[in-house]
Amino acid sequence: MKLVTESDQQFYVSLFTDHSTMQHIGETLSDNQAVERFKKELTATGQNPSKSMLWIIINKAENKKLGLIGISQRSIFNDNWELGVVLAKQAVAQGIAKEAIKSLTKDILSQLQIDKLYGRINHKNDISINMVKSMGFENYKNDDGYGYWVYERKNWG
Repeated sequence: MKLVTESDQQFYVSLFTDHSTMQHIGETLSDNQAVERFKKELTATGQNPSKSMLWIIINKAENKKLGLIGISQRSIFNDNWELGVVLAKQAVAQGIAKEAIKSLTKDILSQLQIDKLYGRINHKNDISINMVKSMGFENYKNDDGYGYWVYERKNWG
């Protein structure tokens, strides 16, 4: 993983404007919307202290971008940290998200003294639901569209 840079804009936009990638994650964005969101993410990641950080998930052997993983302090989680992962279609259901989350919690979050991560998963996103269950995330709330999950340091292994 590496922090996003300006050179990652095209990859970011390709993920957030692809309907099949976004179908169980959130709204598919227009090119302009995705570019604006990328610029905000890039600016937020560069601030100190940062309330949002975004990394590119990379297959180092092939030097290929596989997805994004990020954390941000969100009001819907009482300013606690939300975890988000978006994978390119060819990277789905291969254990990549799980490995990225493990790497993030082991290598980065322990240094930042973050003890819990929160997330929302669309009820139709069975792949992600099964993954978070296998990792020790706990479902603490549901609404019509999403399940709400918490991942505590004691489960980071």
